[in-house]
Amino acid sequence: MKVDPRADALARLNASTESANAKWSFEGAHPFGEGPSAAPVHRYRLGNGLTLLFLEDTSAPVVSYFTWYCVGSRHERPGKTGLAHLFEHLMFNETETLKAGEFDRLLEENGAESNAATWVDWTYYYESLPIASRSP
Repeated sequence: MKVDPRADALARLNASTESANAKWSFEGAHPFGEGPSAAPVHRYRLGNGLTLLFLEDTSAPVVSYFTWYCVGSRHERPGKTGLAHLFEHLMFNETETLKAGEFDRLLEENGAESNAATWVDWTYYYESLPIASRSP
């Protein structure tokens, strides 16, 4: 039986929505690393298929967030290349509430860094932020 250390929080999240696509399920924990510093990676899945991998490492006062997409340059058509890389850059553009560059400026003012990369079959984005800078 899979025991989720965050079962109470997960139950509260699931109770707050009626959409089956927004319900979380715990799929198990898998070891990461070896020896006394090894920590479990907890795997969760939303009803819509989105997967969340969660690893808590308290050895540094940093929070990091990565978003991975299983799409890259191999998904492009001949004659229409560079689209995956273009979309990677567009993700750093403006939002409905922030002008272009504003999100990165706010992160960097708080000691954060962000970046992205695209490869043959993946694209990812990340942000790392010192916990002391995190807003309550």
